[in-house]
Amino acid sequence: MVGEMVLFHLDGTTARRTVSRLSRAGFDGDAMRFLAPSEVTTAGRYADRQVDRGITQTLAKRALTGGLIGALIGVVPGALLLAVFSQATVVVLASGAAAGAVFGWGIGVLLAFQTVPTMAPLWERTFAPLLPGGVAVLVTISTERQYRRLMRIVARSELVAVLSYEEYRDETA
Repeated sequence: MVGEMVLFHLDGTTARRTVSRLSRAGFDGDAMRFLAPSEVTTAGRYADRQVDRGITQTLAKRALTGGLIGALIGVVPGALLLAVFSQATVVVLASGAAAGAVFGWGIGVLLAFQTVPTMAPLWERTFAPLLPGGVAVLVTISTERQYRRLMRIVARSELVAVLSYEEYRDETA
């Protein structure tokens, strides 16, 4: 099914959990929006400078962790590969290990950046409903795969109701 679904929540907290799950499942921020007046807030932060610092710290930690793991993994294959294709001397093994570490570092950083969620609860800017109470989130689905992901999230979320956008418009008209 390709289209739009409306997810009804009892409050903003359960809506945030669902939006976070959707984000981790690969739904872009453009595919989700509140169907009510909302205000821009910064998730528990007081200024954009703090949000920017949080983003930088998250990316730096990911890069260092991924790079170190990749370098450690790359040392042995690099040394072995160079030793197989040339003489197995200390200099050759050290050079191969260094090359493998550099290559592994690059792959590790790349993979670390690929796993950064599009929305992290500690630092993203988000839109919060202006009025307390129930929250409706419109989710745009563009592929069958996204629909299957959405249904798995719906099964785990604390929702009041799930309607297609057409049903929602008919009820609110």
